[in-house]
Amino acid sequence: MAPFRNLFGARDTPAENEAGDRHPQRAVREVMPLEVRRPFFGEHERLLYEGLERVLGRSSYRVFPNVRLRDFLRSTSDSQRTAIYARLRDQHADFLIVEALGGYRPVLAIELDGRVHEQPAVQALDDIKETALRSAGLELLRLSSREYADDELRSALEGYDLTLSPAPIAPSLSSLGFPPITVGKGPREAPPALSKQTRHEPGLLSDEWDL
Repeated sequence: MAPFRNLFGARDTPAENEAGDRHPQRAVREVMPLEVRRPFFGEHERLLYEGLERVLGRSSYRVFPNVRLRDFLRSTSDSQRTAIYARLRDQHADFLIVEALGGYRPVLAIELDGRVHEQPAVQALDDIKETALRSAGLELLRLSSREYADDELRSALEGYDLTLSPAPIAPSLSSLGFPPITVGKGPREAPPALSKQTRHEPGLLSDEWDL
């Protein structure tokens, strides 16, 4: 237990309770042996994410990387909830595509299969992930770990009934009857001349501008 407590900085420190008695209390050290992971993506993960961003473009879909299954799946059984969540612990979808116009409703999970997925232990975890997604009615797209052209990704996504046409946008000003706005360095009309008349009255100073 001691190595675990030392790793996360937990230690017993004396403290006083309401009665003034000294008793051990757990505390956390101010510094832990951690650093930011750089880069956040592997090379193929980065390429796939950027490709998905381009393909989804102005559609109503959005993509999120590395989403825990427990963040978008929930148990429908009170008696099995603890066991189910234990099986899903540390499981995540490499990419999750959601429908932004539908309250960010998940519509497709994507798994990028590298060589690590050839290991029996990882395959066992993959089976759990597939079963969980299938049970929730969410489809899973598996892609080999390589670089994909945008047309390949578009074809793969449309095979899962994702409509990638542009999402509706706000109407333009011209469609609402406003005159077009022109920008350029053409001749401009001089503004009307202004004449300033100042009137002084006791206790009052006012300026009047006449066009």
